Amino acid sequence: MLEDYNGSYKKALPKQMQKDICAFAKSLQDFEDGYFYHPQWGKDIRTSRQSRDLGWATSILKDLGDMPLYDTKNGYKGSLGAPSGVTNNEDGSQDNSTWITQLQSLDNFEKYLEGFDLKTNSYHCGNEINAMLSQIIERDNQAMLDGEAHDYNSDGIADDGFIAMLESYFNTRQNPENGTWQDSISYGSVNGLMKIVSSYNSLGIKFNYAEEAFASALMVALIKADEPDVNGNFARSAVGVYNPWVAMNDILANVRKFGSEEQYEKLKGMLLPKLVELIRVTTEKTKKFMKADGSFGYTWTSPAYTSQGAPVCPRGIIEGDINGGNIATGGIFRRMCALLGVNIPMFSGEDYKQFVERIEKNCGYN
Repeated sequence: MLEDYNGSYKKALPKQMQKDICAFAKSLQDFEDGYFYHPQWGKDIRTSRQSRDLGWATSILKDLGDMPLYDTKNGYKGSLGAPSGVTNNEDGSQDNSTWITQLQSLDNFEKYLEGFDLKTNSYHCGNEINAMLSQIIERDNQAMLDGEAHDYNSDGIADDGFIAMLESYFNTRQNPENGTWQDSISYGSVNGLMKIVSSYNSLGIKFNYAEEAFASALMVALIKADEPDVNGNFARSAVGVYNPWVAMNDILANVRKFGSEEQYEKLKGMLLPKLVELIRVTTEKTKKFMKADGSFGYTWTSPAYTSQGAPVCPRGIIEGDINGGNIATGGIFRRMCALLGVNIPMFSGEDYKQFVERIEKNCGYN
C-alpha cells in the first residue's frame, strides 16, 4: 500500500497523525524502569504482555523517526537517558533490579527456564521467550560488559551467558523423533515449534532436527478444517492455521544459513508434492474465521477477550479483531506466498489513497 513511499510510514502518514502516535507511545513509558504500560492494565501484567508492549512501542517510535523518553531494556536510547531506577554498583557494573525478575541474574534465568512445561505446553513457553528476545540479547550484552558472562571465542555471544543457557536448555529437550518439544505432532506442539525456531533465528542459533520438525509442521498444516489433530483439537484459533506455515518458513531459513544446500532442497522437495492440497486445506480453514460483516477474527466465534493475559474486549461478543483478523488474512497469505516463492501484493498505491482519504476525513488530519 505504501509502494510510492518505499514502505515508509514517516513519508506516508499525515504529520500530525505521526506526532499523535508518538505522543501516545511516549505517554505510556514508565520513568522508573523504562517499560511501557497501558493505564487500563497497569503494571500487574504478564511478562509476554510487558515485553510485547515494549517491542511495539519502540518499533513504532523508530518507524516514525522518534525515540523513547528513557533508555529501554531492548536497546533503544531515550532522549532523557536512563530511567530513574537504573543505578550503578560500586564496581561500575549496572544494578539489575530494573530488569524483569528472570533476567536479573543467570541463576534467576535458569530457575525461570526450569519452570517451563515444555512437554505439554511448549507454545506458552516459546511465546514467552519469543516476546523477550530483544531483552535477552541486550541482557547478554550487559552481562559481558559487567563481567558476569564472557565471550571467549569473540563471536558476539557470551559462552556462559543468557543466550547460551537458552540454547542449551531447548537443545537438550527437543524431541529428535518429531523435532518439536512434545511427544505428539499436534496443533499445540507445532505452535510451540513455530515460536522456538523463530527465536533460534533471531538469536542466530542453529536449529536441530530440521527435517523432522519440517515434516511435523507440514503434517499439521494438512489437517483438514473439520478434522481434529491427534489430541482431538481443531484449528479454532487463527494461529493454528498460521503457525505451521511460519514454522516451515523459519526452518527453511535456518537450514539455508546453517545447513547444506542438499538439506534445503530436501525440505523443499517434501513440500512440493503437497502444494495443491496445502492451499485448499488452508483456504477452508481460514474461511472459518470470517464473520457475518466480512471481517475476520482470532477464533471461529467470539475473539479472545484477553491478549497476553490482559482484557481487550467483552466476553462472547461476535466480531472481527485486529490481531486475529490480520493473522487470518494478511498473515497466512503472506507466509504462504513466501514459502511458495511467489509475490502477490494484497494492496496497491490506490488503496493507500483511499486509506488516507478516510483518515483525513474521519480524524481531521491533513
